[in-house]
Amino acid sequence: MRVNVISTKVRKAFILRSGKVEVDEAGPVIDLFGGQIALGEDDYIVTTEAARHWFGTAVRGEASLEYQATRDAGGYLFTKAALPNGPEADFVIDLGSSKTVVTKAFLPAGVRIRQAAGVEYSDKGCTL
Repeated sequence: MRVNVISTKVRKAFILRSGKVEVDEAGPVIDLFGGQIALGEDDYIVTTEAARHWFGTAVRGEASLEYQATRDAGGYLFTKAALPNGPEADFVIDLGSSKTVVTKAFLPAGVRIRQAAGVEYSDKGCTL
């Protein structure tokens, strides 16, 4: 589980795994309200993200970013990426996403493809 904590003095994300808590230094602190809620000195916004753990290899590194404006005064961040001896592709950087989606053509032959799954939690329990 990942926990985002935002206040007037704190802006941190934490990972809770196997009964241990650690500061998430790699990911963004997510404010689901986009800064639209005014916080007092003793106010906190705490949001959680739950995901099934995937026992794969984490990819780490550095990338150059390019900003591309859109007509509606918004825009997107892009980066170029390539697999070793593979094709190069443009990736949209989405700091709110917990998954990366690529076309099958980008992947080398033999890569296992898993079906994406989302989990919704409510007062009635968990729905897959």
